[in-house]
Amino acid sequence: MYGSAGVGTISAVIGVAFLRKGRRSKKNLVPNGAVFSFEDAGHGSNTGVFVTTSSFSAPAMDFVRHLTQRVILFDGVTLANLMIEHDVGVRTRRAVEIKKINLDFFEPG
Repeated sequence: MYGSAGVGTISAVIGVAFLRKGRRSKKNLVPNGAVFSFEDAGHGSNTGVFVTTSSFSAPAMDFVRHLTQRVILFDGVTLANLMIEHDVGVRTRRAVEIKKINLDFFEPG
């Protein structure tokens, strides 16, 4: 499972967190076996995080649902949304100003 930092290999192990890079496509899903290997490498830990820039296969997600340990899966879309939400590695391209009518302006007096 470990290898050079190429596509489809686990790039780093941080405590019980695995990072796996891969090109996002329907063909490049993280398989059940990769998640099983991750869970097996947890060494009795109660929690773990598996991050990929790709997506997880349905069997891999189903496997995690049935574990007694808590394993959180972050796919590429979730990772991108978190990066945007927390302003990590992103830049504002355009800001939109939203106006609201001030009804007090039209009140006499």
